[in-house]
Amino acid sequence: MGAHIHWHGASGGVSLLCLPYAGGDGSIYRHWPAALGGRARVGWAELPGRGDHFALAPFRRIEQQVQWLLPEALAVPAPLCIFGHSMGALIGYELAHSLREAGAPAPAMLAVAAHPAPGRALRHDPLHELADDDFVRRLAAFEGTPDEVLANAELLALLEPRLRADFEACETYAAQTRAPL
Repeated sequence: MGAHIHWHGASGGVSLLCLPYAGGDGSIYRHWPAALGGRARVGWAELPGRGDHFALAPFRRIEQQVQWLLPEALAVPAPLCIFGHSMGALIGYELAHSLREAGAPAPAMLAVAAHPAPGRALRHDPLHELADDDFVRRLAAFEGTPDEVLANAELLALLEPRLRADFEACETYAAQTRAPL
C-alpha cells in the first residue's frame, strides 16, 4: 500500500505537513512546494477513500485518521510544522498531541484554519445523519462543494461516502483534557 503522506521538495529543512478539509484530499496543496520556493519540504496527507487509498473505506473518527498518519509523522526529522484546514485542523491538533505522547519532538508550529477550537459546540445540527436529499442540500448551503459535483448524481454517489464519513469524524469528535501544546 502507498504512503500516507506524500512529500515534495528537498529534505533537510523544515517539513510542512498539510491536512485537508472534510471531503478534500491532500492534492489541494500540490502547488505549495513551488509557492514556498524551496524553503520547506511540503507533504500532504492521503487518507482512506482518496487518491491511492480510494478503495479503502474512509475513516469515521478523527482518532483513526491520526493513527493512520502517526507512524509516518514520527519518521519526519525535526523541525516539523503542521497546517490543518477545517477537518484537517482537528487532525493536526490531535496529531501534535500524539507526537508528543509518543515521545517525539513537538511540532515547531501547529497552524489551523476554518475550525472552532477543540471542545467548542457544533454550529449546526449533525449532517452525517441526514437523509441523502437533505445532506446534499446542506452541502450546497455550505458553498464548499462545487455545483458541478452536486448536480452530477454519479460523481456525488462516488464522493458522498467520503463526505459523510468526514462530517461524522468532525461531528463526533470529543476533545480530551490535556496539557496545552
